[in-house]
Amino acid sequence: MRSGSQHRALGCAPIYPTLLHEPPRRFGAENSASLMGLQMATAYVGLTLIPPLLGLIVGRNGLHLYPVVLLLLALMVTTGTERLNLVLQKGQSLSKKQILSEG
Repeated sequence: MRSGSQHRALGCAPIYPTLLHEPPRRFGAENSASLMGLQMATAYVGLTLIPPLLGLIVGRNGLHLYPVVLLLLALMVTTGTERLNLVLQKGQSLSKKQILSEG
């Protein structure tokens, strides 16, 4: 099981650097530094909070919920990314204040 988890994690490895590469292209150079900082802060908060929360959920309710929680997290990431893509495809310009407050 451990080997499978490690391989699954390696499959997600290119996502984080790619997301950090995108802000200048998507939001312009003037907003990219703030957005990259927000992305990194969010990633660190998630890295800090999600493993213990997942441990609590699985510890209290059983290991069968592990894939369900992972699926929910993946759906949250996908939904947020697709919402942003829709906004950007419509050509709506977002101000720095809107980006930081609506996230």
